[in-house]
Amino acid sequence: MGGTTETADRDIVSGADGRGADENGGTAHGGGPDRRDPGRLSSPVLVGRERELELLVEAATSPPALIMVEGEAGVGKTRLVQEALSDPSVRSRRVLVGHCHRLREPFLLGPVVEALRSAEPPDQPLSPVVGVLQPLLPELADALPAEPAPIGDVKAGRHRVFRALRELINAFGPTVCLLEDLHWADEGTLEFLAFLLSEPPDGLSIVLTYRTEDLPASSPLFGLPSYLPRETLELGPLSLDEVRTLICARLNASAVSEHVAERLYDRTAGIPLALEEVIRLLLDRGQLTLTDDGQAVGDLEQVDVPTVIRQAIRERMESFTADARLITQAAAVLALPAGEHLLTRVAGLASTRAMRGLTRALSSALVEEKGAGLYGFRHALAAQAVYDEVPAPERRRLHQRAGEALESAPEAAPAAQLAHHFQRADRPKQWARYAEAAADGAGAVGDDRGATRFFEQALAAPGLSRAARIRVAIKLGSCARHSDCPEKVIGLLQRILEEEPMAVGVRGELRFRLAQLRYYVGDGGLWHEEMVRAAGELRRRPELAARAMTQLAWPMLREGDVADDLAWLQRAVQAAEETDDPMTKAGIAAQRAAILLCVGDPAGWAALDDIPPEGKSVENRLQLLRGYQSLSMVVRPLGYYRRSESFLAEAIRIERALDHVWWDPWRESARVALDWCLGRWEGLEPR
Repeated sequence: MGGTTETADRDIVSGADGRGADENGGTAHGGGPDRRDPGRLSSPVLVGRERELELLVEAATSPPALIMVEGEAGVGKTRLVQEALSDPSVRSRRVLVGHCHRLREPFLLGPVVEALRSAEPPDQPLSPVVGVLQPLLPELADALPAEPAPIGDVKAGRHRVFRALRELINAFGPTVCLLEDLHWADEGTLEFLAFLLSEPPDGLSIVLTYRTEDLPASSPLFGLPSYLPRETLELGPLSLDEVRTLICARLNASAVSEHVAERLYDRTAGIPLALEEVIRLLLDRGQLTLTDDGQAVGDLEQVDVPTVIRQAIRERMESFTADARLITQAAAVLALPAGEHLLTRVAGLASTRAMRGLTRALSSALVEEKGAGLYGFRHALAAQAVYDEVPAPERRRLHQRAGEALESAPEAAPAAQLAHHFQRADRPKQWARYAEAAADGAGAVGDDRGATRFFEQALAAPGLSRAARIRVAIKLGSCARHSDCPEKVIGLLQRILEEEPMAVGVRGELRFRLAQLRYYVGDGGLWHEEMVRAAGELRRRPELAARAMTQLAWPMLREGDVADDLAWLQRAVQAAEETDDPMTKAGIAAQRAAILLCVGDPAGWAALDDIPPEGKSVENRLQLLRGYQSLSMVVRPLGYYRRSESFLAEAIRIERALDHVWWDPWRESARVALDWCLGRWEGLEPR
């Protein structure tokens, strides 16, 4: 498998490498460059991806479809998809392109919003629910319906946004949506993709790219549901023959010596990005030349040809001025595209010197203008190579300048960026403060995975006060099931319980979160012991005590005496009566009926009458919705198929009354199971 660099992809599309595009969007190869001109940034042809390109174009033009393009950094994912998008059959469709970024922020659906903001509004009338996108898509404000009233529930509101996005995308008609670098995707984007793929618009083809090495095995990306035809394209390094072909294409050479081809293949491991950067370096240094008959030759024995792009970037920067080096290092530390003023402050230069340094960095093609006065690296590999070369003391100083500059900027900087910079600057107080703020922001938009990551960062900050440590630990416990290593979080919360003095009710809440986490990871009977202790410590906090006792009451969660389970259930009911919280009362009433039915107690049917009537608040209705869904799941295994169906129907009715603000990916599974049990087998297999 071969390819060309991922890094020069956007240059190729924009013609920055000197190539033109013909009227059908293909590459114009007429004439070619001067053979000795090293100015070309990438190969003018796509090498070794003919099969993948054909499959990608076919899938993109046969909607609905899902195409996943995976491979390591620099292997040519972006180049491949851009070549496909330039195909005439694809260009006749609407194309939406969005990107994920390495420094994720608690901004819901960032790449999806980016893809839609530059889109032309659809011609057909839009559903009123699409008006909820007004704050997200101000560029389309004139074409969108009026914004509806807010719902008041974060998760419910997020689902309404999901519905609106699907309605808008459906209105576009035949569409290809490319979302790049999904290894950096926020939880909201992945959840929206799961929602969209559960019922995709007929004319939609989705293309996702991601790095395999940066994607954890637990990533939700691997579990995306899809009833669509799915094509996964795995891009690998170049073979020796493909390296030879790429060298010839890059230099417009008729052939390449075996020595040069084998040496470059060996030193770059066949990674297209590394290969092209090394070729550029060798051309700049005059170490690679063309003979009169057009053959590429060179004496590479005396040249320490880099085996990774890090060395190529290091040698390319040898000719930089001190100011250009500082500007480039500042860009690497900032990681995201930045304006000239911010780069100047982080580099610690006067404006005139900074301008000259930036001009030199731009002329090297290592840094490029990203549009709207922003500058950044052509690719992440180059940024990482530069960053790693900065001495540790200087790196800390640059991060401190970055944090202080962002902190004092007229527009509030995202807390995640500030936490990142102050952490690297070894400023623990600022690091902890902004990490907690970033976690709160992520939680506010439903990004529990992002919140978990930032809470863990905040707790890791040295010198954290006792009150802050306890506060952050409780917050972490509420979302830690999304941690990459929940067992590590369990140990951390346990240590805080043992080491820090705290009020009984606060200790009970922290222990309650710890018990939930122990249950989630299957921690034997330890979760039960912790939950029993938590229930006792929460006696003056009845809303939490009722939740703890209800979990202790579920017989399916552990082996034991049913009488003990029912005793916990009774205590939960009593605790719920002590609170004025209608959500707690509704939830416990529904859970009581479900638990009684689960143990075969006929009183469970009568307990259904104790479930309070449907209230007007979204929170109350959501509690009832979850309760009826639990009831449906409980009675189905007992053989009460019709009852299960009626409970599920009630849950769906409430969902519709809420304008579909709650979405459960297991809902369809429940329907399939019921249809199987009731003998409604026609059309069941594909579902």
